[in-house]
Amino acid sequence: MTKEMKRFLIAVLRFHGDVLLTTPIINSIKRNYPNALIDVLVYEGTGVLLENDSRVENILEASISSELGFMKRILTELNLLNTLRKNKY
Repeated sequence: MTKEMKRFLIAVLRFHGDVLLTTPIINSIKRNYPNALIDVLVYEGTGVLLENDSRVENILEASISSELGFMKRILTELNLLNTLRKNKY
């Protein structure tokens, strides 16, 4: 990453309307930092709203399902944390 390139994580752990309301934030970041890499953390199922947004580099989804078993839930959350750590936000 160059000095000009910045990486942003926008966490929108809410629902569809809240995800849509973040699009002006994404626009503002891109306007001020044209080379920025923008990732978005959303609840599972709400990321589809941003799939075709070319300004978003990655969509990370957090599970809110209560149907997952305890160990599966822990492993899923650890994988997400590992991804966040790897991307150095």
